[in-house]
Amino acid sequence: MVIQIRAVEELYVYLKQFGLTDYQAQGAAAVMMLGKATAREVSKNTNIQLKHVHRTMQELGYFGLIETIETRPMLYIAKPDEVLGRLISMKEEKLEKLQSRRDDLLGTIEDYQSSVKLTIEA
Repeated sequence: MVIQIRAVEELYVYLKQFGLTDYQAQGAAAVMMLGKATAREVSKNTNIQLKHVHRTMQELGYFGLIETIETRPMLYIAKPDEVLGRLISMKEEKLEKLQSRRDDLLGTIEDYQSSVKLTIEA
């Protein structure tokens, strides 16, 4: 099955905003559009050479975005609502860590400024 290029391109652009590589975004978009796909189908619907599909799907599986079914040929499954939800959750976690680090750094800066101010006044 061949999917519409425009639809997969829109999804690809959206997925790239989450920090996925070109191959990861293309692969995820293809599997999401198809629901389930073999490596050959992923390659046929993307610019990913067949020899790179399995590695790309493993990477996506590591992030919990793609499920691999160990059949011959291997089958990749993605539920769009779960994939997008997982990506958003990952970004929210990163944002929380950044906000926490920001608070720590502001505290360090304030402590330093207070010590410099005391030194200058003395």
